[in-house]
Amino acid sequence: MKQFFTAKSKANKAPLVRPNHRRKELSSYRYFISLILLLICGMITSTYLAISHYRNYNDIEYRSFCAISRSLNCDTVSQSPYAIFLGAPLAVWGVLGYAFYLFVMFFFHSSKNTPQVWAASLVVSGLFCMTSLYLAGISAFFIHSYCLMCIVTYGINFIVLYVSWLAMKRFGNGSLAVQLKTNLAFIKRRFHWAAVAGCAFLLIMGSIILFFPSYWTYKPLSIEAQLSTGVTDEGSPWIGAKKPSLTIVEFTDYMCFQCGKMHHYLRQLVSQHPEQIRLVHKHFPLDSQVNPMLKRPVHPNAGVLSLFAIVAQKSGRFWQVNDQLFKDARDKKINIGKIAKDNNIDISDFNGMINDTHVVKMLEEDIRAGLKLGITATPSYLIDGNIYSGTVPDYILSTVTKKQS
Repeated sequence: MKQFFTAKSKANKAPLVRPNHRRKELSSYRYFISLILLLICGMITSTYLAISHYRNYNDIEYRSFCAISRSLNCDTVSQSPYAIFLGAPLAVWGVLGYAFYLFVMFFFHSSKNTPQVWAASLVVSGLFCMTSLYLAGISAFFIHSYCLMCIVTYGINFIVLYVSWLAMKRFGNGSLAVQLKTNLAFIKRRFHWAAVAGCAFLLIMGSIILFFPSYWTYKPLSIEAQLSTGVTDEGSPWIGAKKPSLTIVEFTDYMCFQCGKMHHYLRQLVSQHPEQIRLVHKHFPLDSQVNPMLKRPVHPNAGVLSLFAIVAQKSGRFWQVNDQLFKDARDKKINIGKIAKDNNIDISDFNGMINDTHVVKMLEEDIRAGLKLGITATPSYLIDGNIYSGTVPDYILSTVTKKQS
């Protein structure tokens, strides 16, 4: 019995014998499919960003899901002039870039002996990552806001770079230089296909640069002869109907993107219904220098633009200057001197004009009226005693347009 237990304990201490098998590694094909899926995700994200950019400029009620805060806001980045490159939105170039990357992958993978696909992928993904770093720097130092979906594409680019490097180390033949040399030889053997594809991409790029519609720019507004203008009893300028069935009072900031988009839309609506709609303008700049509601600057110098518009009002050129300020603010090209010259306004004593007691008082009255109504953001609209923030509801506008039709 003692020998039995001794033998048993020794057996328990004996090392377990496991079958000697190697850990199964992912094949080159699985790496390839993984990269293809990542690139498709990047293309889908870029497509969303392109659609979002379009809607930012053409849909008066649009607000993207990733407009989270001032520092993390896809809309702020879309509205920036840095979102345009060579006459087209960056997101459109992103879609084309991912399409080119996919072509490169399939082009080199189409041969049976092309492990060098990973060298080509590493080079292209490296260029993508350098672009990502550059755009991230633009967001950080110039726009001061980040786009969440852009960050997603940056992440995809760096993951693709890592996977390409890993696959090249595991499946490539020789150093990067050797593999790229093999790639060049492969391109020479299939030069006709490479030439056709290169010409096609150049043709697409050229077409985008030459023919892509500039939907982000305002068409110049004009004061048509049939449009009446005037001043309310409180001294606020109005345009449109003398006896309106709908009066819209806008509280706006010239440096507010949504304000400009809505103002352009409402001005067009007034032009289409000059006997039904009246638009009244009130200044509500989100500038801590003039607006007591603000504890920190939101739109610095917006107060100066409002004061300049009031100076233009005293010269009888308010609506021309007002429309131009909104347009130039959207294009980030405000030049007060040029606007004044174009509208025959003498601003040789500009500082004295905007600091005039009457001019400053008019701005203070507009801001005070907005605060009394509980307005905290722009644009805001006063219609029949009700305040609407951001936009004017369709059902209000449709009552007027349906009556006319």
